[in-house]
Parts: sequence; structure tokens; C-alpha cells
Amino acid sequence: MPRYTSRREDATMKRHFKSFTMRRGVLYKTLKEDDQEKQQLVLPEVYRREVLQGLHNDVGHPGRERTM
Repeated sequence: MPRYTSRREDATMKRHFKSFTMRRGVLYKTLKEDDQEKQQLVLPEVYRREVLQGLHNDVGHPGRERTM
């Protein structure tokens, strides 16, 4: 069953709306770090566990820090 966002999460998304972009149907948030722009994947919470397990298992168990 999908989890619906709270008003607090909605307000956060609205506040950062201009930093979101779509590339090939995938949502990213633009972050500025050390005078560089980086694209951060916006991953729905329902997929996070599956994606993290796949990243961890498919690249040879790199450890928590490298997986994150």
C-alpha cells in the first residue's frame, strides 16, 4: 500500500520545487556542493530498500558507506 506524504513533506517539496528536473522520465534534485552542481536521484521510499539491496549485492558487498 502506498504511503502518502504529510503536509510537512509537501511543504518541503514545494519549497525546493525549482531545484527538481526530469531527465528521461526520472526525477532529480540539483544540489550545489563545493561550487559544483550535482544531480541527486529522487527515489520514492517504497523502492529504497530494493534499490539499496541491489546496489549492495550486485557490486560485491562494498560496505555501507560506499553503498550509500
